[in-house]
Amino acid sequence: MGCHANMCLLALSLALPGCSLITSPDGLIFVDDAGLDSVDAGPDASTDAAAPLDAGDAGDAGPLDAGPCEETCGGERPLCDADTGECVQCLAASDCDDGDSCSVDRCGVDGTCSNTLEDRCLRAMSSGGDSTCAVQATGRVYCWGSNSHGQIGSTAVPVGGMQTRAVWVLSLSDARHVAVGERHACAARAGGEVMCWGDGGAGQIGDGGTAQRRTPVMVAAIGDALRTLVGVSHSCAISTDGTMRCWGNNGNGALGDGSTETRLEPVTVLRLDDFVSGAGGLGFTCATRTTGGAACWGWNLSGALGDGTMGDANRPIDVSGLSDAVDVSSTAVHSCALRANGRVACWGDNGAGQLGDGTKSNSNVPVEVSGLSDAIAVSVGASHSCALTADGTVYCWGANESGQLGTGAAGADVTTPVSVAGLGTATSISTGTAHSCAQVDRTDVFCWGDNSEGQIGDDTTEQRLTPTRVRGL
Repeated sequence: MGCHANMCLLALSLALPGCSLITSPDGLIFVDDAGLDSVDAGPDASTDAAAPLDAGDAGDAGPLDAGPCEETCGGERPLCDADTGECVQCLAASDCDDGDSCSVDRCGVDGTCSNTLEDRCLRAMSSGGDSTCAVQATGRVYCWGSNSHGQIGSTAVPVGGMQTRAVWVLSLSDARHVAVGERHACAARAGGEVMCWGDGGAGQIGDGGTAQRRTPVMVAAIGDALRTLVGVSHSCAISTDGTMRCWGNNGNGALGDGSTETRLEPVTVLRLDDFVSGAGGLGFTCATRTTGGAACWGWNLSGALGDGTMGDANRPIDVSGLSDAVDVSSTAVHSCALRANGRVACWGDNGAGQLGDGTKSNSNVPVEVSGLSDAIAVSVGASHSCALTADGTVYCWGANESGQLGTGAAGADVTTPVSVAGLGTATSISTGTAHSCAQVDRTDVFCWGDNSEGQIGDDTTEQRLTPTRVRGL
């Protein structure tokens, strides 16, 4: 994404004063196409050829018109009524910009800022296991895919079933970040509280019990969270002061509190208080720090901690050789870090080539992904990895048995990055067990790969070898 991989961007800067709205703001659409009949997506598309003097064209007599409302708006980008085709606002004449939208703010009928057209802008997305969730600008969270343990967060979806298109997580309408694990999910709310739902058998819901939760419940004693992260059976939250608290399964020290005792409520990770971002895997946790370093703790299977050893750790230890990490993604038993120079380094299990260095050799220290030099985001699945580059291209590598690399074919592992086919300019990415997703044009999500649990979100369970648009967002 242009500024940050998990935030929406302002696509048009509005500098001129005044607001020219002339009718009700409801039911409006953008028209931004050159006005040609053959491609016109505007409200007057069906009448251009037969009646070029329609209400949307302000008297332009040519069938190859300059676009609905173009003359009315004096060449500025028009916003048109979806029913009549009439111009209701010349967008470059608005002074309602609030700097936090995915395309353009507009003025309401009373001249105050109204962002209803921006509500579908996505501010965060996360995949884990066979599910994906996305946070819209309104703060609503939508999820789709497997509901094996209630991780979709809706009573409308039976536990043990699936949801093949995006559905609203019940009662959660003020989220700013979401993290999805194998069988549960957590979200940080605007006020700093954390809500979790899904499997709670190891205490990963954080409400003091081990019950499964079909809808979000509040995690105990957290009121200042900026973001959440989840592993297979544990959860964590990073607070505004840089501290991290974790809860759930701690058998291998994944909670970082110096013990291996499972915790049903949050405990503070020892030693460090400068965490920026993080991710959880199978019995381990990794996080980046304000210094540019990265730390991991927990189960060190296949070198997942990246410290050059094979021993477990119940408190943070430094990942070897990283001093410029800006983000990290972890899952089953491997991790990848995005570096400030646009390169990506990965460590841990490499049985399917998911470290991206051209080999299938495990590594207990970070190795550089081949051929990437301008990455702005990274996300890892169970045995594959993906990165987003500055020009909006998505590259993936590793296992491809379900088509999760998006190349148009399923089959052999790929040990170095390959570009995803048929995807527009992406702004964020996320990966699950054997599927991948990308946010495109700030409001849409496209997914590909395994769809046996509806994780592609296209109202089917058909495997998708190329990006397919999620429905319901």
